[in-house]
Amino acid sequence: MILNDLAAESTFPFDLGGWTIDRASTEEMNLIRPPMQALSQLATRKHAPKYEASIETQHEGQAAFYHFNLPTDAWRYTVVRPGGEHMDERHKLTQALRISPLDLRIGGWADWQEDPQSAEVNFDFAETGHYFSRIWWTDPTPVIADFTRSREIYELRCALDDEKYPEITRALALFVQLDQLEDFMDAKLLGHFTVLESLLSHAPDKYDPVDSITRQLKRNLVLLDHRMPPNENLELDQFGQNATGEQVISKLYSIRSAAAHGGSNAQAVKWLDDRTPSGWSWSDNISGYVRKLTQRVLVAALREPRLVSDLRGT
Repeated sequence: MILNDLAAESTFPFDLGGWTIDRASTEEMNLIRPPMQALSQLATRKHAPKYEASIETQHEGQAAFYHFNLPTDAWRYTVVRPGGEHMDERHKLTQALRISPLDLRIGGWADWQEDPQSAEVNFDFAETGHYFSRIWWTDPTPVIADFTRSREIYELRCALDDEKYPEITRALALFVQLDQLEDFMDAKLLGHFTVLESLLSHAPDKYDPVDSITRQLKRNLVLLDHRMPPNENLELDQFGQNATGEQVISKLYSIRSAAAHGGSNAQAVKWLDDRTPSGWSWSDNISGYVRKLTQRVLVAALREPRLVSDLRGT
């Protein structure tokens, strides 16, 4: 059960390689709609999920009006179905879709074979409730989805040797878990830095002042940034006033340290706010940027696991 609101112009059905993304059938919608409605009402006090509404936006997406006048066959409930014996690896699908550029979120699973009456519908209540609450302050426009990169990242995830690269496997699982937390929680920001540190740093040598975690992150993040495709890099060069990548990472780490130790982050936040990338919209923020950065580092880890392992020093 995909939580993202995907536009009708998206390609349906789409073969992910063992899985198919498609609009929910009538039987599937009858299974998933009641719990999704209940969770939407709990999270937003609205009457129905926005999949059932036509959406009118104004003021560059800052204002949205929902018109629940769509016919049933135009509702935008979307699912992903297994083909063959793939259900035992659905955690890999969940992880791959979450770090893909589309940030596709699976809110739960409906397990059934021939008889829908015997189906078991299981939602991740925390993640689903959080997602439904956050869509009211982000761009509400349904996304026209190109699933090509999502398929590529899923294939990379399937190709990863979990036993050889356990730190990458653990980092992927932690990243998915963190989306159960509200976006502005310090714990979520700390969690994303935990993912980054687990991939790109080792315990520093107390006799080597150059071997700090901050220095390791600055060096390794900048290196990965230079190896990434321009349209999917870490966007360190997008900050204004000639800010360097090392400076941006240093300020972000200062915010992380303040969250970890109960200090003030005001100076670092102001520094970054004064250099906010021109491409950011009204809903972009530092916490969201750190999450996107973490997503892209995880994709880089799947693409070049040996390199990331070497950068970590293991």
